[in-house]
Amino acid sequence: MRAFRAPAADDSWAGLRLRYPPPHEVADAASPVPACPSYTPLPAHRNCTRLKSQWDISEDEETSCFHHAWRRNWLEDSVGWGLHLDDSGKPSWLGHSFDNQCPLWFAKFVGVRELWHGYPADLKRRGRADAPNARVAFDWWRRGHIRKATFSKLRQGKKCVP
Repeated sequence: MRAFRAPAADDSWAGLRLRYPPPHEVADAASPVPACPSYTPLPAHRNCTRLKSQWDISEDEETSCFHHAWRRNWLEDSVGWGLHLDDSGKPSWLGHSFDNQCPLWFAKFVGVRELWHGYPADLKRRGRADAPNARVAFDWWRRGHIRKATFSKLRQGKKCVP
């Protein structure tokens, strides 16, 4: 088995420039750590609104999932993805599909400027529209949060579990 080598700052993977560590994980005297954007849970993803995936975790856990995604650099300009991790660092179920047929494991966050909200990502119904980008999926795999098979399915926008 080959040992995993973290990409150097100038390495690329699938055309993506990877930065290790993310800029807001390293603070120095010259550059303060930026403040985490504001996050607001939306009632539509908690009150059985038609065609909306629903959170099963508390609002505090939802907000914590967002803050963790921000700290790990899993947010981009207006979109990001997150995981609800258990004590061992493995993703745990965070919601269910609108029809209550499918447990959901990944969160998608959307934001405008400093105002963000999110919902459980439904890869079965929305596919690539809810799937994390390659950089985030790669980081999840690199950190041991998801299996390699899950990483491959996420790249294709297919339904999967961690």
